[in-house]
Amino acid sequence: MNNMMLSKLMVRNLVVAMMALMTISSALAGPVISEVLYDPIGSENGGEAIELYNPTDNSIDIGGWKIASESSLADATLPQGALISAYGYYLITDLGWNVSKDNASWPSADHEETLSLTNVDAGVALTLPNGTVVDAVGWGLPENIQSGLFEGTPALGISSGQSLERKPGFLDALAGNGADSNNNSVDFLVRSSPDLQNSQSSEQPSTVIPNQTQTTTNTSLVLVVSISNIAPTFDQLLIDPDDDDDHFSDGYQVAPFPGLWRNVTVYASVFDQNGHTDIDTVTATFDDQEFLLHQKFVGDVVNGFYEGQIQIPYYQDAGVFPINFTATDKHGGVVSGSLNITILPVIGVALDTNALALTGSIGGTTHIDGDTDFSTTRRPTLRNIGNVPIDAFIKGTDLKDPRQPREAVDVGLITFSFADTFSSPLSGTLDRDFQHVDLNLDYGTSSVLPFSLLLGSVVGVPQGNYQGEISVMGVSS
Repeated sequence: MNNMMLSKLMVRNLVVAMMALMTISSALAGPVISEVLYDPIGSENGGEAIELYNPTDNSIDIGGWKIASESSLADATLPQGALISAYGYYLITDLGWNVSKDNASWPSADHEETLSLTNVDAGVALTLPNGTVVDAVGWGLPENIQSGLFEGTPALGISSGQSLERKPGFLDALAGNGADSNNNSVDFLVRSSPDLQNSQSSEQPSTVIPNQTQTTTNTSLVLVVSISNIAPTFDQLLIDPDDDDDHFSDGYQVAPFPGLWRNVTVYASVFDQNGHTDIDTVTATFDDQEFLLHQKFVGDVVNGFYEGQIQIPYYQDAGVFPINFTATDKHGGVVSGSLNITILPVIGVALDTNALALTGSIGGTTHIDGDTDFSTTRRPTLRNIGNVPIDAFIKGTDLKDPRQPREAVDVGLITFSFADTFSSPLSGTLDRDFQHVDLNLDYGTSSVLPFSLLLGSVVGVPQGNYQGEISVMGVSS
């Protein structure tokens, strides 16, 4: 081999060795994106955050470095002189963070600037001032994400209020966030409750250790790993319908149907770190009655959406009541949640018949006796079909024969009674105007009173079939 060939080979080998060294060093030489909150529960303006972690044993000047996103190659630019300490953190947030952040206990930002993070199929990158990408994390479908905003395969998309955290993260709370295989789907976990840190947070040694020459001796140890189940959590609880027509009242409002049971649909969005297939049962309990919810659809591998119905009787007390939800996974993990609904007061009254016939004679009297059996239509019964105690307003019209339009039986000849006798305080003479009767009739399945009618002596009118109307209206006692 001549000297020229040897020289070319040496140069080639030197370049290859240097490139390999740069690749190895780049994985450990700079900060990484350690946690991203891109879809806060509260405001998108002021609630987003990006956390950086330094997995090295040297402080690093990150002044002028940038955050790139789907919206801009410089969605944020770090101020000159910004430092991230060895094994320390640096928190970048949306402008207005202290006011808009989901959790008031989260730390203040090291740098605030207006961020525009995309919630679906997107990513962010940490770059040098010249645009060179130092680290990136993406979420969702890779074909929809800009090049340079993710590494390897993007992480899964997450639900509102959750964050993506670099491992080991909550798997080892004191080990930092230094895992970096250049594959987001491997390096990141989903945190249902974000744990953001800033430059004032405790330093956490990285679990990524640079290659170094060591002298070791062979030894062995017994490794015991204790793995505990992570119980599911509720992301959202809803009901439908909500009878708050004006949308001015807090919470959910439901008006019972007079005389009927009302079905109300309840929804529960359940998150399970072990996957939605790990969710065993989801139930809702109202007034000591338990109702099973069924899976409606799947949001992603860790989220399931459940639906069921609860039944509310017409006589349900008015007021505020909880609907209690429970989700159980296949490993015995249990989570509970609740939402309050306001049962609105409903006034309703019903008679067990809509027509009555009296057979009388000139100069004589006749009557119909009511009873408390709502199924005997020939003996009228009044029933409270609402959920508040009621009184009654009652009025009638004169009785007229359509074939003799000039003839009439005065309504004042008719006596009514909501009791067993026509001399009761719950009795009176019908009038053409509404009159108040103090019934104080409670609500419930057996809240009934008899409704009796007495036609007094009729004189001065010819024989015929006379018809009229009696109106009974319920009012709150």
